[in-house]
Amino acid sequence: MAVRRRAPPVLDEDHAAFIQSGVSVVVATRNAALVPDAVRGCGCRVSRDRRRITVLVEPSRAGTLLEDIAANGMIAVVFSQPSTHRTIQLKGSDARVAKLTAADRAIAARHLRDWSE
Repeated sequence: MAVRRRAPPVLDEDHAAFIQSGVSVVVATRNAALVPDAVRGCGCRVSRDRRRITVLVEPSRAGTLLEDIAANGMIAVVFSQPSTHRTIQLKGSDARVAKLTAADRAIAARHLRDWSE
């Protein structure tokens, strides 16, 4: 009998806290012709098991980016603290587009407040 092992967390607790703080978030992807697109993110949330990261973007400003993700699942996200230059880049090939929830809107509002400070 084969035993299926769970993948380890993508991030440790410190990195998960960092990317959910008021840092700069830039989200990028590309289309089938390898033409890149990037937008500023509005925050993120990390699942409790730290295996999934949900990056928030403003849909009205990210139409092409969202189309590219839906088409190919490719994504790169840079989280950076400008005052210290501390930066983390995450990449994925299995991204998917999801609808924003009320909780996501609250996260985005908190992120904007923290980023402004």
